Amino acid sequence: MARDGPTEQGAWLAIEDAVVLAGALDRSAVPEALIAYDAQRRPRTQPMAKLSGQLGHVLQTGNPVAATLRNALTRLLPTGVFLRLAGSAFAWTPPDRPTPPGPPTSGGRPTG
Repeated sequence: MARDGPTEQGAWLAIEDAVVLAGALDRSAVPEALIAYDAQRRPRTQPMAKLSGQLGHVLQTGNPVAATLRNALTRLLPTGVFLRLAGSAFAWTPPDRPTPPGPPTSGGRPTG
């Protein structure tokens, strides 16, 4: 199983953002939709950003010996352990979309 790097993680979060924003815009005008979007996304993205910064600080080393050891340990980490450690990054469910209105009607019968 391939493991997502920073670029892939950012791309997935952008897709999630787009889905959540589209849903918020389906339900509200722009100002209210932006507030709802922020309220829904912030609890997921802020902890991920904080952890990413902390890991980046620890894992980005210029020491070639430390980098080689880090890379070897990462390759040896079983996928199941990696998935448990990454937990919340993979646990996202899209919000429910509102039911679109049915076809226009005239006198109780569909038009068209």
